[in-house]
Formats: sequence, C-alpha cells, structure tokens
Amino acid sequence: MKKLLYIMCLAAVVGFAGLSAANAGKHQKSGGYQHTAMPTSTIAEVLVMEDDMPVKVSGKLTKQVKGDTYQLEDPTGIIMVEIESEDWNGNTVTEQDTVIIYGEVDKEKDGTKVDAKMVQKQ
Repeated sequence: MKKLLYIMCLAAVVGFAGLSAANAGKHQKSGGYQHTAMPTSTIAEVLVMEDDMPVKVSGKLTKQVKGDTYQLEDPTGIIMVEIESEDWNGNTVTEQDTVIIYGEVDKEKDGTKVDAKMVQKQ
C-alpha cells in the first residue's frame, strides 16, 4: 500500500513538472494597464518630443517600409513606427483603417520614430 502511494505521488510530481516545462516555452501576451486618458498627440508634436517619452498617436498606416517598420500618417505629417508582431494585439489593419499607437518616442541618427507597445484599431 505504501509503495502504491509513493508511486502515485511520484507520478503526480513528474506530471506537474512536465506541464510546467511544456508551458515555460510558450509566450502569452497578457493585458495590463493602459493609460487611455493620455492625450493623443499629432505626428508634428511627436517629432519634437524628447527621446523615450510615452506617446499616444493616431493616424493611418500607409505602407510597410521594411520588416517591422511602417509609415504612419495624419494631417500634420508622416512618422515611422516600429511594430513588433506581439504589439498588433490581434488586429488586422489596412491603409483605410485609423489606428491608435501607444508607445514611446525613439530618437535615432536617421530621425524620430515611434516604438509601438500596442496597436489599437479605431
């Protein structure tokens, strides 16, 4: 009886360890706090902001420039936005869709970009 109980406990421990190891490699994007009351900036305003400033900008993604870099346009200008696959938040977007990009200003040698953290379709 003790032997059977020992084997069952050992099997349970090994089973739980296997589940933990199997799930460890899976990346799950979870939700989090998003400061939606943050004012929406125009592209012209974003272009003069300081590096690493949090930003919320709205416009249309008019083309994919290269890889994860896209061109965002609004009536005040054009800016490049880096959007990684997990930042799309499940959205499929066309040139006709207006999007809100939550991210941060990224000042680089070749100009100012927005490093997206989340894309929201309007």
